[in-house]
Amino acid sequence: MMNPQDYLKTDVIDIVFEGRNKEYGAYYLRKIYEKHVRNSLIIGALAVVLGISGPLIYEKIRDGINAANKPTVVEVNLQDIQLPEDLPPPPPPPPPKEPPPPPKATIKYVPPVVKEDKDVVEEAKVVPPPPDLEVGTKDQKGSDVVAVQQAAQGDAEPAPPVVEEKKEEEVFQVVEQQAEFPDGQAALFKWLSQNIKYPAVARENNIQGKVILRFIVEKDGTVNGVTVLRGTNDLLDKEAVRVVKDMPKWKPGKQRGNAVRSYFTLPVVFKLEG
Repeated sequence: MMNPQDYLKTDVIDIVFEGRNKEYGAYYLRKIYEKHVRNSLIIGALAVVLGISGPLIYEKIRDGINAANKPTVVEVNLQDIQLPEDLPPPPPPPPPKEPPPPPKATIKYVPPVVKEDKDVVEEAKVVPPPPDLEVGTKDQKGSDVVAVQQAAQGDAEPAPPVVEEKKEEEVFQVVEQQAEFPDGQAALFKWLSQNIKYPAVARENNIQGKVILRFIVEKDGTVNGVTVLRGTNDLLDKEAVRVVKDMPKWKPGKQRGNAVRSYFTLPVVFKLEG
């Protein structure tokens, strides 16, 4: 029998199994029962908390990844752009190609034929050809312009033919009605935001900046002659040029109501969130 004073210090299970076979198994199961119940409650509570907060945590992580991969295009008022004073002037148009010289008239050379005196008939006096006339193996018609000038000037030196140079159409720096992206400036920034692909290397190295481009809006609205006026990084410069070259047709600028070729300056801002 257990001492009555020990009952206060003894577990209830030990009191119940006093004098009984504790090796049978029931004593061990009841001994660890409370521990199992406590662990089960803790695990169940953690599972409930994880089940409720798991979707919220996943949503936060996904939004963070999407925000990091999405480039931010800051809207800029094109009227307030301060262009650098040291901008290079637009390149001059290429020189016109020189036309080939007109062909010179030639007289076919006929070898002389030996005849007897009785067969010789006096012929008309032969006029010698002009000094600048070349002698060849066949007749060749010269330029009509040269022939007319020779007939008018007599023996004077023939003047070269007049060739009109085809001038390239002027590109306006300032026009009465500026060229415009379809649906306006807001549509332009939206298009840039959807089509710019932020270079992975620039994103990993936290490279940001503003690239200022200039291009020509042709009379039919196509974008041509894209150049970088002020760059920030080679990767960002190339991406900005690529996006502008892929743009749809613009509304061309107008001068006195007529569509003309005009320059347009556009800033493209690369900025990483966070």
